[in-house]
Amino acid sequence: SQCDFILKEANSSAKRKEYDNAIFQLTSIPKICKSCFDKGQELASDIYKMKMENQCMQLISKAKIAKTQSNHDLAASYLATILPDVNCHKDAQRLLKEIEDNRCSISLGKARGAWSSGNATNASKWLGEISTDSKCAKEAQELGKEIKNKLYEQNKKEWDFKLKKWDDAVELEKGRIQAIRDIGVSYGENQQPTDITWINRRY
Repeated sequence: SQCDFILKEANSSAKRKEYDNAIFQLTSIPKICKSCFDKGQELASDIYKMKMENQCMQLISKAKIAKTQSNHDLAASYLATILPDVNCHKDAQRLLKEIEDNRCSISLGKARGAWSSGNATNASKWLGEISTDSKCAKEAQELGKEIKNKLYEQNKKEWDFKLKKWDDAVELEKGRIQAIRDIGVSYGENQQPTDITWINRRY
């Protein structure tokens, strides 16, 4: 006897965005009232979808605010909870792409700034923040390759320089030893023969 009243009251609660209260009213209908129970279940499902759509719009709004504050991780976390079966899921995905592209531009700029000042560590750190599917991923990969090649050349030069220093040190030592030998030979050749006839006289 109260079925129409309960359904009407649930609809009114849903319009006020009191979704949980509306769903509670509908799920309180006993199964014994089959016709009313079925109507309540169907309306509860519709109201739940309304709740998800409303939450989706709220999350998108929060994500947009976080995006304007350059808080990309927070913005992305809002959008990540939006399920694919809500109507605004496509809008959420578009916004997520914008966020990743924005993060990419900022991170790439910081990476270039760090590299221009010779800080390869910080440059690599900022490049690591860039998603592989963002719009500037190709530019990030090219910069990463440039840094890698430059570091390889620098390390190679340093290693070659160390090897040259070692070779020079070896050659210097060889020259020093040869000089000592030459002095010894020269000194020996310039000495007077030693008189050893006294050995025969004594023994």
